[in-house]
Amino acid sequence: MDDLQRELADPQLAVDLLSTLRHNGDELEDHLQDPERASAWLTAHFGPRLGRRLSERANVDDLVRFRDRLRTLFTAVVDGRAAPLTAIQAINEAAAEAPVTLAARRARDGTVRVERTHLDATAVSVLRAECARAALALLTDDLRDRLMLCRAPRCILFLPQAAPAPTMVFTQLREPGPGRAPLRAPPPPAEPLTQARRARSRW
Repeated sequence: MDDLQRELADPQLAVDLLSTLRHNGDELEDHLQDPERASAWLTAHFGPRLGRRLSERANVDDLVRFRDRLRTLFTAVVDGRAAPLTAIQAINEAAAEAPVTLAARRARDGTVRVERTHLDATAVSVLRAECARAALALLTDDLRDRLMLCRAPRCILFLPQAAPAPTMVFTQLREPGPGRAPLRAPPPPAEPLTQARRARSRW
C-alpha cells in the first residue's frame, strides 16, 4: 500500500473502530454504547467540531451497525472463509457517500496549501465514508495478510502485525522474541496523527 493510498484512507481507523468492542475481564465492553466514550472516540478521530456533530445517539447507533458488519467481514477474511457479499456491498456504498478530492487553500500569509477535503457531504456521510475507506485500505493484500484475530481467552481484538503471525497472540505486553517485531495493539483514543485524520478534523 503506497503513500498516496494511505493519504486517501487510514487503515488504522478501521482497526480502532473494530477495537471499540472488547472484553474487560468477564464482561463484553462496547465503548460506543457509552455516550462519553463514544464522544471521546469520535472527537479523537474526527476532531472536536465534527465529533460533536456526530455524537448524537442516532449517528452512533449507525456507526455501531457499521462496525458490526466490519467485524463479520474481517472475521471471515482472517479465518479464510468467503467474505459476505452484503458486507462488501455496504462498505462500497458507504465509501462512495463522501468522495474525497484535493483543494488548494490560501493561508493568511499568502502561501498556498493543498488539503484533502470532501465535496457536498454531510457529517454523517463523512463518518461512514471515512470508516468504509479505512476498511477497504485494511483489505489490501499487504495489510490483510498481516491482520489476525486474537485467540487469547475471551479476546476479540483484531491485531495488525509487522511480522508473520505466530500460532497464538496474547494482548498483554511482552518482550518480542529474537527477530520478531512487537505487535501494534489497538491504541486508546488519542489525538489523530496522520494527514488523513488531520483532514477529517478540518472538514
